[in-house]
Amino acid sequence: MELNSNALVSWEFVRDYSGKFQEAQKDKVVSLINWISSKAETIAQREIISKERVLDMCGNGGPRIYLPVTPISDVDSIIIDNDHSFIIDPLDELEYYIDSKSGIITRYNYHWPIGFYNIRVTYTAGWTIENMPADIQKACLEAINVAWNRQNDNSYGVTSRTTPDGVNIAYEPRLSPDVYGTFADLRIGLV
Repeated sequence: MELNSNALVSWEFVRDYSGKFQEAQKDKVVSLINWISSKAETIAQREIISKERVLDMCGNGGPRIYLPVTPISDVDSIIIDNDHSFIIDPLDELEYYIDSKSGIITRYNYHWPIGFYNIRVTYTAGWTIENMPADIQKACLEAINVAWNRQNDNSYGVTSRTTPDGVNIAYEPRLSPDVYGTFADLRIGLV
């Protein structure tokens, strides 16, 4: 089994940091990596992995526009009204400011023209597996470990059970609040 293109962590990362997975278990673990990566995007309501993106947006008449996927690593071009194109590389720091973390591009001397989908931005944004923030890696690892344990003791769909020796075991039916919160924070760029 192969990692999906949206995988947030690698098989090697999970193997090395969990300390419990062997090469023979790789396909099952990769399946869990693909699952949690897709789940993270669903919770975050956006793509997380770095790639080139093309965004058509409406000009608001103000000095700022907002690019929804961060962190921004490069802005290749901005086309206004389908006829005026300009390249922002190298960035003229007296005219434009790109806040990589927030996704805001500010024009100092001009406003973005008002219009419906009159601005097209081609940019690269997101994280790679190699520079994924530690809290996202940790959340993925925790979710994978929990899912692995639940698969191995056949507890999917079970919220609690009692063992033969009388011990009550309770299972959390969803992602832990910490894992969910880490991915939810990506919605508003808090990471």
